[in-house]
Parts: sequence; C-alpha cells; structure tokens
Amino acid sequence: MSINIKGAKYKVKIKPLDQNTAGLCYRDRKEIHINSEIPKNDFFKVLSHEIGHAYFTEFKIDHIISDEMEEFICLMLEDYAQTILEISGKKWGK
Repeated sequence: MSINIKGAKYKVKIKPLDQNTAGLCYRDRKEIHINSEIPKNDFFKVLSHEIGHAYFTEFKIDHIISDEMEEFICLMLEDYAQTILEISGKKWGK
C-alpha cells in the first residue's frame, strides 16, 4: 500500500517490529512501517500517527518544533482519527 502525502509517495509496510514499537516513519526513505503484531483495532490509529510524522516532513516544519512537540501533535492526530472513525461507524483493520 502507498499513501500520497503532499505529492510524496510513502510506502506502507506491515511487518514485525520491536515489541515496544507500534510504528515508525522513515522520512528519508518515505516509508511507514506498522508492527504486524499490534491489535487490528489499533492499525488505523498507528497509521494515522505515522502519517502525521510524514506530514511534518513534507510540509517542511519538522525542524521548526521540538521532537517532543511533534510527538504530542501526532498523538493528538491519532486520537482525532480514532474519534472520526467511531463517529462514522466504520471499522478498520489489517
């Protein structure tokens, strides 16, 4: 699967990752990795979070704020996305 983010094509890979890692955004390679071991109900939440990191890069604002602030905003984005899904009644999974 791939996602277009502001004209950049990010490849999404679902694969085993470290036990404590739900997802990763490799900005330089334009890849998002989602841990294949996370619960199905968390897939869209984690994907939304990693897409947030990619947006920071593609809008060239990743260097303007601290890593901690970027992480906080991505956590907000994942909660926002989950809320929208719950309101819409859709179910997402692997």
